[in-house]
Amino acid sequence: MSFDTWEAAKAAALGRLSKAGAKNAKVPDPKVSYTKFKSDMAKLSKEFDTAVDQLQAKILAMQTQCQTVKLALKQYGDQVSKETFNQPKGGDPTGPLALTLHDVQGMLQGFADDKSATIDGTLKSLDDLEKKSVDLEKFEAST
Repeated sequence: MSFDTWEAAKAAALGRLSKAGAKNAKVPDPKVSYTKFKSDMAKLSKEFDTAVDQLQAKILAMQTQCQTVKLALKQYGDQVSKETFNQPKGGDPTGPLALTLHDVQGMLQGFADDKSATIDGTLKSLDDLEKKSVDLEKFEAST
């Protein structure tokens, strides 16, 4: 038998005892108010839902920031690959300056590629968090 409130359960128990002939029967009250528990849980559930919404908004903001910086790094890499670093065009393509320019382009491109790879890892982690936040969103406390 299931009851929605403690009061209904207590009344049913006392009624059953009375029908069985018990006199002055007493049912002990629980040490905690179940009605207060339900009220507290409803409040906490709303706060939880708000926190999940805030978490999802932060995840989205972080994903957007990562995508923006990743695009900027790609554009920087494209720019660097054509950069002459204010040096005159032409000259010996196998000379020391040309080779140095090529090395510097590679260094800077490597920086952009490394940071982009780091951001890819962050984006993967954020995608995983986003999926978990969807599971959190489905949570409902039973009372």
